[in-house]
Amino acid sequence: FWQQLIVDLLLILNLLVPNNLIGTIPPELGHIQGMTNVNLQYQKGLYGPIPSTIGNLVGLEGISILFAGPGFGGVIPSSLFTIPTLEWITLQYNEGIFSFPPSINSHGNLSLLGLFVKSSGLSGTIPSFLSEFSSI
Repeated sequence: FWQQLIVDLLLILNLLVPNNLIGTIPPELGHIQGMTNVNLQYQKGLYGPIPSTIGNLVGLEGISILFAGPGFGGVIPSSLFTIPTLEWITLQYNEGIFSFPPSINSHGNLSLLGLFVKSSGLSGTIPSFLSEFSSI
């Protein structure tokens, strides 16, 4: 399924209804040039972390993962916070546990306007690098 999905993608990945996806988000997702948004909702069969290759999506404006199952989580990739066009990250109502990376190397490319983490498992501390995002 994932291979066909990647072939069919244009610029926005919108999976907003339950469709029984099972597995990890493939690292190849991070190699789709021109991707602007990733929206995954109600995908209870996802497991594993967000792939670090997500940071290759230099035009990404937002990522939203809502209502994922208990096996999906892990350290939010530091590469996500270095995307110069990224404006929002939403991780809400997920059953899995997420944690922030301890640090990032932003090179001054910080455009993040919103970070929404609500009713999701969050472990660890909120890292000091989040204070670099003056718009949050």
